[in-house]
Amino acid sequence: MALDSKSFRDALVAYQAKRGRGAWAELESASGVNSSLISRIASGSVQAGLSSWERIYKACPKEFPPPSFSIEGSSQQKRAFPTTEPNAIIMEIDFVSIPVFNAGAGEPSHFTDGDTPLGVSDEYIPVPASKVDENSFAVRVQGDSMAPRIVQGDIAVVVPSRHPEQGKVCFATWSDDPSGQRLIKRFYKYGNTVVLRSDNPDHEEITLDEHTGQHVRIFRVVMIVSVDV
Repeated sequence: MALDSKSFRDALVAYQAKRGRGAWAELESASGVNSSLISRIASGSVQAGLSSWERIYKACPKEFPPPSFSIEGSSQQKRAFPTTEPNAIIMEIDFVSIPVFNAGAGEPSHFTDGDTPLGVSDEYIPVPASKVDENSFAVRVQGDSMAPRIVQGDIAVVVPSRHPEQGKVCFATWSDDPSGQRLIKRFYKYGNTVVLRSDNPDHEEITLDEHTGQHVRIFRVVMIVSVDV
């Protein structure tokens, strides 16, 4: 089960078509949700968070659908509204909490687990159980090399058991680096060469061959959770 964000994204596109260039500023004023975040949700570059969707729906209930959840393999939906509890947890059983750590999106940054045990963190995030497995974790993005699609503070959900996909966002880790550098990049493979590419053209790509990539492990990012401001 997951948030059925397509209906919300379609409503945002329709809202902008009706109101024109100032649509996102107008919606920010009404809902308190940052206009940059609204733009990124509308473009499909990030997935809508429940909090943002709720705030926009409450501000403009005639323009937007209430938050809903789609159940995989079924057309059935569970509506989040109406509810008398503004922070109600909806169908909590279908979500799991995974630990959140830090990762770079610019130059390689240093990862730290704060000396906590494996899989333990000071921060956790709930994600749809269908998206992850027991070894999944999340990393909070640092830097601007993946902007504007992924910005500092966004959270990337990583599933180590899944291989990266061509052109998709990935998480790279250097196992031979004692300081633990980690990166969020876009994955490309050409024969025996792997290229880790930034969305921001101001940042150089990283090329890994059979020698330089020997100690680099690359995993699939299955979801980006936007900064909910």
